[in-house]
Amino acid sequence: MRRGNVQRDARAGHALATAMLMILALSAIVTALFTMTTAEYMRSREWRDETRSFYVAEAGMNEAFAALVGAGPAGVAALAYPRTLGQGEYSVLMTLGEDDPAMLDNRVLLRSIGSEGRATVGIEVIAWAVPNGDYLYAAFGDEGVLLNSNVTIDSFDSNDGPYAGPMPAGALANVGSNGDVELESNTEIWGDVIPGPSGVLIDSAPNSDVSGATSSAEDLVALDPITVPAIASTGPLTVGGATSLGPGAVHRSTVTVTSGGVLTIVGPATVVIDDFELNANSDLVIDSTGGPVEIFGTGDFELKSNSRVTTTGQQARDCAVYLSGDTGATPPAVIDLSSNSDFTGTIYAPAADLVLASNFHLFGSLVGASIELASNAQLHFDEDLLYEDGVLPEFEQLAWQVISKQEL
Repeated sequence: MRRGNVQRDARAGHALATAMLMILALSAIVTALFTMTTAEYMRSREWRDETRSFYVAEAGMNEAFAALVGAGPAGVAALAYPRTLGQGEYSVLMTLGEDDPAMLDNRVLLRSIGSEGRATVGIEVIAWAVPNGDYLYAAFGDEGVLLNSNVTIDSFDSNDGPYAGPMPAGALANVGSNGDVELESNTEIWGDVIPGPSGVLIDSAPNSDVSGATSSAEDLVALDPITVPAIASTGPLTVGGATSLGPGAVHRSTVTVTSGGVLTIVGPATVVIDDFELNANSDLVIDSTGGPVEIFGTGDFELKSNSRVTTTGQQARDCAVYLSGDTGATPPAVIDLSSNSDFTGTIYAPAADLVLASNFHLFGSLVGASIELASNAQLHFDEDLLYEDGVLPEFEQLAWQVISKQEL
């Protein structure tokens, strides 16, 4: 009897142990399943909240970008944040390129942060204001551009005041052509260099540097012909002392400024001169204090060595020189830009081969049939020319990305 009881007790003990092991195993399985289910639920809820937050952030970005396109940065600035969408909330932060040294001036950075539930998602868009002005290049030569040694070209925004340096003040000074662009040694271009569709960039000389892109253009750039205003001529003029032209409309068949003479053109004025000669030791002063000045040279236009040209305006749009003389004609027109000059304005000569002397300091834009800048010349493109005055430019998206969680 005792042996049977012991055996029964042993079997009962084994059964109990087995049952306990099975219960523990089942408990472990249930716990694992519960943990997995809970984790999956949490991941599902996190994914749901992140998805909803993304849609909230995207809605905020779409609203802000529409405001940018419709009214410019002022339209975005007029939006009050935070704003709600359903159960979510979003805010958009705008950074202008002119306020961020890491961005170009014509860029706009939009950062939309959206949140719903326990998630927060950010979207970032970089847009740019597409230039709509008449001058998109610091220098553009229809047939080609040659920049001799030690030439430096940069940009500045005259809305912030006159060029103050030091170089480079800005990096929107593009150089372009429908042909080739050639850079000699030690040239610096703070912007893009854009040869024509079949042209090339020749930059084999040492130490030439371009801060921007150098791809060839997809299409040719058409240079519009100059339309000379119809103003009755009052004949020739010789300036030996101090003489003024303008304000108003003026047409002279010839203007010769002799040594010691000072010719002042007072704006607002539209001045047509068939042949112009500024001799050594004479001065041309372009005074745009009262309004812009337009000068149309229809034949020879000579600013000889040791003459002086001075402009009073701080913005390139205040003074425009249009030269319709053709240096390739028979006989050729004489176009000479050899004067000592601090010229703020634009020079547009679609039929002339232009050579800018090193002592001719141009703050604006230069366009010709061909362009050559002498050694040590400096050209400072006025970024204000990129955009038509009073006309809101079109904004286009350049880049889009989701902001990483570490950056939120």
